Amino acid sequence: ELHQLVVKGLLSEFGEPNTEAEIPVVGVLPIVNRSNDPELDYFSDGITEDLIISIGRIRGIRVLSRATAFSFKGKDENPVEIGRQLGASVILDGNMKLLGDQISINIELVKVGDGISLWSNKYEKEKKEILAIQDDITANVIEILGIKVEEKKPSKIQSPHTSKIEAYEYYLQGRKYYDLYSLKSIKYAIEMFQKAIDIDYKYALAYCGLADCYSYLYMYHEATEDNLQMAQITSRNAVKLNPALAEAFVSRGMVLSLSKKYEESEEAFKKAVELGPTLFEAYYQYGRMSLATGKIDQAARLMISANSVRKEDYQSLCLAGQYYEDLGDLVKSIEIRQRGVMIAEKHLKINPGDKRALYMGANSLIALGEREKGLDWLNRALTL
Repeated sequence: ELHQLVVKGLLSEFGEPNTEAEIPVVGVLPIVNRSNDPELDYFSDGITEDLIISIGRIRGIRVLSRATAFSFKGKDENPVEIGRQLGASVILDGNMKLLGDQISINIELVKVGDGISLWSNKYEKEKKEILAIQDDITANVIEILGIKVEEKKPSKIQSPHTSKIEAYEYYLQGRKYYDLYSLKSIKYAIEMFQKAIDIDYKYALAYCGLADCYSYLYMYHEATEDNLQMAQITSRNAVKLNPALAEAFVSRGMVLSLSKKYEESEEAFKKAVELGPTLFEAYYQYGRMSLATGKIDQAARLMISANSVRKEDYQSLCLAGQYYEDLGDLVKSIEIRQRGVMIAEKHLKINPGDKRALYMGANSLIALGEREKGLDWLNRALTL
């Protein structure tokens, strides 16, 4: 809201205020697997994730995160109502059916404000055409939303995936198991990413997956030299194979940070931000690395940047609030923590079982003086 104070003798006529154009917010709902085999969920989930990533690469569009989108998986709710809950401008909704080598995909882009269908299509093609289908969906969303791509080259919207469908399927399975964050699932993810590479040894994203798995093992389970070395080798391969892939530099930056090569790590993260200015992980992991080197002010600013590209993320704000307190800026710390708690509360209404939201939100609540509520959130997290 803008308020004008009118004082006799002062100019009271002003032109229109300068405001930023509203950025469309896209909610990509999980593609529903209509096949008879529920095991094929990894394929429909993978399509959803890739659409989130590919649309999210385009400047001028904000895409709701994977965690937000998948909180509605399996829920029989009206897509428009979901969009309103999430504050989305448009919702991309669809389903797929896989039968042998044939795939059928129904997709629709709906305007949340009035429920009008802006675009829809039905694809019936061979399974190996799935990446081309994803590219076409992304291109249509961009066109319908009126977004101008800086250089109208196919590479701007095409997926950075392999052209070999078998490798892509193994990659999707690897990513599914990596997201479960357990020792057993990470080791299974390594097998899947390795099988993808065996089929296509130039598959940079699969090397990113391997690097992230080995980094995870090193950080949380087995801090062995072998795991660190494997993370080094695979992240280096990812960068070498695709030096234009932001995710490769994020993986590389994480590994270099674990190796305490902080200057090289920072250069990798800077490159990741340059290549992927809308990539949340680039800012978030860069912020974590900055904290490890004692650059608290930089870490705080990077967490704020991470939240600017993923506004529904509570983690970045809860951490930034802690960092600003460490810097002695209590006013800013309080304001940011309040925002973080507000987002965490909204997130928990949709994802009541998210332990991380509960304990990170509790940290902020107790720092804000809401001790009783903070302890309640901690007890809920411990119960879960």
